[in-house]
Formats: sequence, C-alpha cells, structure tokens
Amino acid sequence: MESRICTHPDICNGRPVITGTRIPIQTILEFLEAGDSIEDVLEEYPSITREYIYASNDFFIFFGTENAKRISYPKEVRKTTRSRMSSIPSLYN
Repeated sequence: MESRICTHPDICNGRPVITGTRIPIQTILEFLEAGDSIEDVLEEYPSITREYIYASNDFFIFFGTENAKRISYPKEVRKTTRSRMSSIPSLYN
C-alpha cells in the first residue's frame, strides 16, 4: 500500500505533507478544526481523496501531537479513525 503521508527536507521544510503534493497535513487539520466538513476540504483540494484526510488525522493521533488532541473532528472522521487505530498495537505495552 502506498504511503499517503510523506516528509522530505526539500518539501515544506520537512513538514508532513500529502504524498505527491505540497499540501501540509497541518492545513487539512486546520480546516477541520475551523469547522469545515470533509466535503469542504475535498472541494478546496480536489487532488486528494477522503482517505488522505483520514490518513492526516491518523498521522497526528498516532504520533501524539497536540493538534490531534485539540481538534473536534467530524463524527465520520472520529469513527473511522477509532476502528483503524484499534488494530495498531500499543507502543506502551
């Protein structure tokens, strides 16, 4: 499976971006934090899919950044993230 999130020192100063674009995942999360729907984000960035939005959310939750803890995600994002993240083994066990 192709990675949906990547980092490279020459792209957006090494910040995580949507693979094949220069769209920082922080930007995606800021849209959601501001109350925009997934459809709003997809309309703004037609080159990405819903799965890239989920991957952005998963990336921040998995790596434990503060943004993931502060954002009130749409119910659809919370539900799909919870089911996918439950299959990832705990790093603390």
